[in-house]
Amino acid sequence: MKKASAIQFELMTTDHIEEACKIVGRSFTKEPMTESLGLSYEQVYSEFAKIVEELGPNGLSTVAIDSGSGDIIGCCLNKDFTMQPMSGDDDHSDALEVFDLVDKLDETLPSLKTLKPGEMFHVYILAVDSDYCKQDIGLNLVKQAEVVARSGHFKQMIAEVTGAISQHIFIDNCGHQEVGRINYSDFEYHGSKVFETIDSAEACLLVRKDL
Repeated sequence: MKKASAIQFELMTTDHIEEACKIVGRSFTKEPMTESLGLSYEQVYSEFAKIVEELGPNGLSTVAIDSGSGDIIGCCLNKDFTMQPMSGDDDHSDALEVFDLVDKLDETLPSLKTLKPGEMFHVYILAVDSDYCKQDIGLNLVKQAEVVARSGHFKQMIAEVTGAISQHIFIDNCGHQEVGRINYSDFEYHGSKVFETIDSAEACLLVRKDL
């Protein structure tokens, strides 16, 4: 494990995209659903890099930087909930099961269908370089996301949190409330329980916070 000398947080720009894609690729290879599906780093990188490239420069996403080395060590891809990424969720995806579960999780909260732009700030992807774990980087990225959301006059924040660590950050540390869930053992994709082997977390949770 590496120790960051000091960590600074900045809005993501196009200059950060390449490194952010690598961090998301490494981090999400160990995410419960992609790991359960057996997706390789190359598959995860290809899948989520398209989303990072699309959302990164939108003025809402942030990066964590080790000020000593200048390396990007974490990122948080955020968006207006009403804006759906053009990339990722398509017929050629290696992670269709993941996107399907997330879509169904959002459907558990009917009020999301009537949102207007500028109301709901969506934390879409949170990723931290595994070499820099246990330094509260994920926690502080979520706190920075809240700062950005408040400055943009959003009324609420929402996120789909898939693992025990992210659920702890959002609920226990940042005051989000669970408003929906899908248990991994219950979810079916085309009649198959594709995530029933996940034992690191019980469910994927939809969490929300008033701002």
